[in-house]
Parts: sequence; structure tokens; C-alpha cells
Amino acid sequence: MTRTNVSSAEGKMKSQFNTIINRALEEPTLLKALSFVAVWESERAIQQARKYYDTGVSTAAYGGWDTCFEYCFKELISKWNQKHAV
Repeated sequence: MTRTNVSSAEGKMKSQFNTIINRALEEPTLLKALSFVAVWESERAIQQARKYYDTGVSTAAYGGWDTCFEYCFKELISKWNQKHAV
């Protein structure tokens, strides 16, 4: 994969993450928001694992897993704190 394709894939993933994080911010509590993101990201990981199992080909941009629990949780908590700052 060329660097241009990788950059394009990264941009699409960040856009997708931002959409999910913004949706999670609509939840009434931080716990529910984190749970929403965890379920969504788990579903992505399962899809990748199934694709790899069926085809032997990774679906991730870098040839490995592209799950981003840490990134999603950090972004969500940061935005949650900004939204709910006193």
C-alpha cells in the first residue's frame, strides 16, 4: 500500500471514529458513552477477524489489526470533559 493510500485510509478511519464519538456524546452518562464506543469497536474487530479467518487477508491499512479502542476512549473522554465542563 502506498503512503498516499495509507493517508487516505487514515483519513477515512478518523472521520468514522469522529462520527461514532460524536454519536456517543449524545448518551446521558460517560459510562453509557464509553459502552457505546466499546460495542461499536468490538463489532469492527469481529468483522476484521472473520474476514482474516475466511480469506487469510487482513483488512487493516497496515497489514495488521486497526482497532483503536485507546484512541476512541481518549477522544471520547476529552470531548466529554469539554462538553460537560463547568
